[in-house]
Amino acid sequence: MRTGRPITCVNVEGGFGVGWDDVVGVGAAKAALQEAIMWPRKYAAVHRRLGLRPPAGVLLYGPPGTGKTMLAKAA
Repeated sequence: MRTGRPITCVNVEGGFGVGWDDVVGVGAAKAALQEAIMWPRKYAAVHRRLGLRPPAGVLLYGPPGTGKTMLAKAA
């Protein structure tokens, strides 16, 4: 049995080669994910001024084949 620290965060350098243009058919989920992840980075000054904090994480759920992995890779 191996013992050690559990993996809590994985950072991938260089990305997965999937962009937002590759994700189609899930417009509402795509827009919500972009707002939660991209806007705090893109509009950092506005978020600081308004006292908004970015979410600590995002949970994608749904049946298989609905694009969850593709959305995660694009983000």
